[in-house]
Amino acid sequence: MLQPADAELVRRRPDVPGLAAVLDPDALRELIAGLLPDGVPRPVDVRADRVRLAADATAELTVDHPDGRRILGLRACSTAGTGTAEAVVAPGPAPDATAGLAPPGWPGLLGAPGPGVTVTAATHDPALSAVRRVTGSPAAFGGPAAHAPHTLRHRPGERWTGRIDDAEGRPLAAVRCRPGGVNVAAHIALAAAGIAVPDLIRANRFGVMATAWLDGVPAAAVDGDDTAVAIGELLARIHAVPPPRELPAQVRGGDSGAERAALALGRLLPETAQLAADLARRCAPDPGDGPTVLVVGGAPDGFVRTPRGVALLRPDRARAAHPASDLADAAAARIAAGAAAAGDGAEAALGPLLDGYRATADRELLDAVSRALPRATAASLLRTALVPFAARSPRWPDRIHALLDDARTLTTA
Repeated sequence: MLQPADAELVRRRPDVPGLAAVLDPDALRELIAGLLPDGVPRPVDVRADRVRLAADATAELTVDHPDGRRILGLRACSTAGTGTAEAVVAPGPAPDATAGLAPPGWPGLLGAPGPGVTVTAATHDPALSAVRRVTGSPAAFGGPAAHAPHTLRHRPGERWTGRIDDAEGRPLAAVRCRPGGVNVAAHIALAAAGIAVPDLIRANRFGVMATAWLDGVPAAAVDGDDTAVAIGELLARIHAVPPPRELPAQVRGGDSGAERAALALGRLLPETAQLAADLARRCAPDPGDGPTVLVVGGAPDGFVRTPRGVALLRPDRARAAHPASDLADAAAARIAAGAAAAGDGAEAALGPLLDGYRATADRELLDAVSRALPRATAASLLRTALVPFAARSPRWPDRIHALLDDARTLTTA
């Protein structure tokens, strides 16, 4: 059954006829069960996560099946767009190519033309043909002991993240696929500077990047000030690495993503459109306000605590921007989690992480971060305000309003 806020959103978006099924787990389970071939066991539970609503609606679909859990990609097409379920449902690789990526007996792709909903195993995603290279030859990306990949994340049409295990289920490698090629310039530059990053196994022009699996505990799950201090120190060292010339143009510049987030929030909750747009203007970066450095996202979920210390989990996310953006992500994460109050200011929200950063960064970085941090944290909170809807929080409108209030507090202090 749809929650009231979801029902209102469905009412305002009749151009996405499958949206009601995406937002209602019971309806989605029934829809998928009706599409499966005869004799194939029906899913025990189905849940859409990381939901995004623009022209179409996309999501990661977690399917609990009698033999285990799978992550698939889901798209609900707009009647006004070019993407339709009929167009997407097309012959793909043989079903056995989805081994480990789709539940047994499922075709690689399910399509419901009426509501325009497709459910896609990564190997059948037409934009991610690189995934089939991984499933066809896992040893090329995980080493000679590689046994099978399985999906960790699948954003249909955009990216796939998987893990390659050995025969005993021990993780060997993390593999990421996206349309087009990959650029490892930042990864190599960070490794050469002594930053703890996963070893690069392979990258190719087809859009595949494989790195060794990092054994450790996600930093976000580790209590204690020492981990926060270590992240701050590591961020300062990362900011001292010059952005490589080979960094793609699309990951250079000062775009904070606040304007795009404001537009998306206005689509979800029209009453927030004006406030979100005003906040996006207030927290727009000032190109002359500081140096441009490599930034990697400072939220704790981007780091792993290993026996050797804290390591950066995703160097492929590096881009060139203002150094305050990394610390802003860390501050926004703590405010959103209720671990800090926006009214106390962005620096107070950072806590021990800022101590580690101050102990390592030079004066130019510290001055630039101090000037831009409140504005950058407001921009990060604008982006974070999309998470309650994407994660299907039962009270997502209330959480969006609360996060926007926090962003406004930081821009008016």
